[in-house]
Amino acid sequence: MKKFKLLLAIFVTVFLSSAMADEEINYSLNLKNWNMKVSGCCEWPAANVTNISGTVRKGDYFATASFLLPASLIRSDGTYAFRRDADFALGWSMNSNVSFLGGAKRIGSSSYDFSGSSSSITPNVMNIVYVGVNGFSSLSEKTYVYGTGLRSLKVTQTGDSSTTTFYSYEAGIGYLLEKNVQLSVGFRSQHVDNTDKTTLDGVIFGLGYNF
Repeated sequence: MKKFKLLLAIFVTVFLSSAMADEEINYSLNLKNWNMKVSGCCEWPAANVTNISGTVRKGDYFATASFLLPASLIRSDGTYAFRRDADFALGWSMNSNVSFLGGAKRIGSSSYDFSGSSSSITPNVMNIVYVGVNGFSSLSEKTYVYGTGLRSLKVTQTGDSSTTTFYSYEAGIGYLLEKNVQLSVGFRSQHVDNTDKTTLDGVIFGLGYNF
């Protein structure tokens, strides 16, 4: 939790210092819809969830924040689950095609079981410190492919003392609709490897805008 707060403070500091600097600053905003399905630990029907992210870039360095808006999953047996994510990361671009980043992710989830005579509520908070790499390559003047991979360095969570590893990847293709507007479609997969080995994956659609 302390590392998460520290990274958040660093993110805010970089954001403010970038905003006040004389050098050119680039901003981008992305809205994505993820048709996500949960498997492994338990089976849930697919649900559409929304992810919003913003990036501030100056030169070869960037800061980004990403939020998975509150998502609800419901099964026919009366079990209900709720999830929300928050990410903050700092990164460096080695060149126009490859960049590296490190950040912190917080996942909050709760499951509610109303199927039995006595209802139960199981909350869980997971704090993740991770490193990652982004890849980008143009296919033509208006099309490109992209990819992102993340892996945890440390994971702490409530309600579960077992060792946990988190990793995630996303890959897809994009199209430059206008000078500052991009459309994309890809596949995103997240894995939490502990006793349950939970997987969240599905097709993801994106709309991006560069200011």
